[in-house]
Amino acid sequence: MLPKYKAWDKVEKIMCDVRIINLDKGAFLEGNSPSLPGIVGDSDIVTWLPPGENTGHFCDFEDIVLLPSTGKIDSLGIELFLGTVWRGNIKPYDRDYVVEWDYENAGFIFRTKLEKYHAPSLKHALKGNVIGNIYDNPEMSLS
Repeated sequence: MLPKYKAWDKVEKIMCDVRIINLDKGAFLEGNSPSLPGIVGDSDIVTWLPPGENTGHFCDFEDIVLLPSTGKIDSLGIELFLGTVWRGNIKPYDRDYVVEWDYENAGFIFRTKLEKYHAPSLKHALKGNVIGNIYDNPEMSLS
């Protein structure tokens, strides 16, 4: 599986698909920044994209939160990323869960908003639906 990322642009307050990550410079995000017309950033990065696919904006790492894909999809075919809020049933719990990273076990987990219950894996993803993320909807955050 190829790594796939989304990014929360902390400056513009928008969620974007990540087109390119340059570990020295930052990330090139899909779509134009609402406040900055056209392409912004390093011209070397823009030339890596196929012609006609270079619409986007460049961000420094300090201005974004990189959100890796879990590689899982929900019952409607929507991909789950770090920070996704998912509504479903992991028996006996029927509630909202947030996709988090479990540092102790080095893997993605579901965590409830009400309890510190950790599902053993994301194998339940097909039994529920993505309802948002903690960046567009901070009221859904666990903190």
